[in-house]
Amino acid sequence: MNVVSAFGAHPDGTTDNASVFAMIFGNANGDTMFFAPGVYRLSCDHAYSASSSISLVGIRQGQRLIRFDTGCNLPYGGAFLWTNKSRVQLRNLTIDLNSLGTPSGGPLGIPIYIYSTSSILGPLIDNVGIINGLSPTWELAIIAQSGGLITNGVVTKLLKSLASVLFTLIAKGK
Repeated sequence: MNVVSAFGAHPDGTTDNASVFAMIFGNANGDTMFFAPGVYRLSCDHAYSASSSISLVGIRQGQRLIRFDTGCNLPYGGAFLWTNKSRVQLRNLTIDLNSLGTPSGGPLGIPIYIYSTSSILGPLIDNVGIINGLSPTWELAIIAQSGGLITNGVVTKLLKSLASVLFTLIAKGK
């Protein structure tokens, strides 16, 4: 589904797409969401928890940028959260953290958080850029915990531009 035609996203860099992302993550039913070139602005203090195994994929040539407002404080549990969802794909996108706010302790929040307490397949993270973060920031967490198991996960071409990077791939409680 094209996020512009199906959900009314505005890739103009000025319109807040927070309500569109809430619809995508809440009602997508495992669909692949295609992002046309442009800048998709997101206001601060929102977390998007996937109700199904939705995928976010950039289409065509050109910039596909998801940009948070300056100074946002991303939630520690993930700005984009998938819990116990198989076959999630994130491809051909750039997430601009736009100089996150100062943390009150711990990492600044996690833009992409894939968490499993069950057995899931995937995810596929390919050609994803995460830029303009401040240290310490976790840019991607793929975590299996409390008996969870993640199989066939692939991360390729993770592009980053952070002062200090903590990439986490954790397996606990097996």
